[in-house]
Amino acid sequence: MNKVERNHIIKLISSIAKFIIKNFLFIIIILKPLYTEFGIYKSLLFGSIIILVVSIMYFIDWHNTIFYFEENSISYKKGTINVKKREIPFNKINTVDISQSMIQKLLDVYQIKIDTGSVIEEKSEIVLLLESSRASEIRNLLLEKNTDNIDEDTTNEYTLSSKDLLIYTLTSNVILSGMGIIFVIINFIDDYINEFLNINLIDRIIPSDNAVFKMVLIFILFVIFSIFIAIIRNYIKYDGFRVYIENDKLNIKYGMCNKKNYSFQRKKIKGIHIKQNFIMQKLNLRTIEVESIGYGDEEGEKAILYPICTEKLQKNIIEDLMPEFSFKGTINKPPKNSIFRFMIKKLIFAFIIICFLVYKFSYGYLSILLIPFVLVVGFLEYKNTAMGMSENLVYMCCNGFNRNQSIIKMSAVQSFEVSETYFQKLKGLSNYKINIFGNQFGNSIKVCNLSYRFYEKLAVDKFM
Repeated sequence: MNKVERNHIIKLISSIAKFIIKNFLFIIIILKPLYTEFGIYKSLLFGSIIILVVSIMYFIDWHNTIFYFEENSISYKKGTINVKKREIPFNKINTVDISQSMIQKLLDVYQIKIDTGSVIEEKSEIVLLLESSRASEIRNLLLEKNTDNIDEDTTNEYTLSSKDLLIYTLTSNVILSGMGIIFVIINFIDDYINEFLNINLIDRIIPSDNAVFKMVLIFILFVIFSIFIAIIRNYIKYDGFRVYIENDKLNIKYGMCNKKNYSFQRKKIKGIHIKQNFIMQKLNLRTIEVESIGYGDEEGEKAILYPICTEKLQKNIIEDLMPEFSFKGTINKPPKNSIFRFMIKKLIFAFIIICFLVYKFSYGYLSILLIPFVLVVGFLEYKNTAMGMSENLVYMCCNGFNRNQSIIKMSAVQSFEVSETYFQKLKGLSNYKINIFGNQFGNSIKVCNLSYRFYEKLAVDKFM
């Protein structure tokens, strides 16, 4: 056994600080009656005792969390009463994520997350906080590298320009989240000022008696500010974006304040997803994501391979970085007699809503606009639905406004299902579904209303 190591002492300090911040209000509630009864000194003494006890508990936990390296594996042990120990062979490691927040950058430490192919664990299986030099050494060791410089021997590199980031921001859905943030802020400020200063913030900013003009102007301002916030947010998040091959490993680096550095063994990537919202479809742009356990499993994180690209650039990226996912097989589309199947359920649902609104409200007749909307959605789903298969890959495409193309390795497919309703059977149609051994347990992709004859042509034995 090699030398036993522990997390950086900053990990201990950070855990204590997070506890105090998270439970600050609760501590104040406990101390308030003590302050009233015994005075400030005794209440502060009691508060200090609480913090001391918690600090001792966190210290024991930090001290008992250790890791060490064997010849071909890493061992990790944590816990005081309920002790857990893991031993992970190097060749089972799927993803190594090195990240650094602004505070960690000031303290010259990195966080390392290690994941294998297990879908049972909801979080990263091993999380370490180490000095930057040691973090780099461990990363190289885990990925079986022989060089200390992580920027050496890089090939097939793709970067993201400021122009690309701007296009990504303007065409992605993050603008909607920006509008939500702006709405919450303005609503909070307006209520606060109204309550304490008796001032209507909206009336002061937009002094107009025309309600329609005021609403339109507010909407325009919301859009402008939300775009501004989304641009800043994406520039900070994806600053310095690079994706490249290094010693046959796929590496993804980005981030200004919160630096991210992911490394994958290419053979352990299960598939890729090419995603387009409605605007991207019209502009022939797309986002490429990867299906790899340990990447994209954090809250608010996407498994991005490349944020925004054209169809031509997408093909170049796949050919250069992951040629094994270049699909060359035949793609099967739904037959023309299936188009009604993509619309019927939506039309029934829209009809029910229209009847309710017309009966309940005088302006409910406007809801008839739902009919062309659901027809467009159904047509887009019909147009985007496709499935194909080659010797080693499965291609599936689905959804309307948010088109999703997936190219999955045969070896990552856990099961293959074919289903049909009575009415589908009359028209010779079936639904096809695959379950993937990927980021989430039970992750699946489904395409509907393809010809049943396609099933007869499939090599079903590959899935069974």
